[in-house]
Amino acid sequence: MTLLIDIVVLVTGAGSGVGRTTALVCAREGALVAVVDVDADNSEETVRQVRVVGRESAFIQADVTQAAQT
Repeated sequence: MTLLIDIVVLVTGAGSGVGRTTALVCAREGALVAVVDVDADNSEETVRQVRVVGRESAFIQADVTQAAQT
């Protein structure tokens, strides 16, 4: 059963660690994943991994600790 089928999720810090894992779990549950992080290279890898799962994904470069970027 896919709990998040076609729900759009935005995961901050998704370039690595817990954020990447969260993005991948959401994708496996059917979500469309927006990968948000300051690190473009690692984030693009997360996007690639989400697409391997068969879900759509896009990278948004932002530092959510900066109010002007949120």
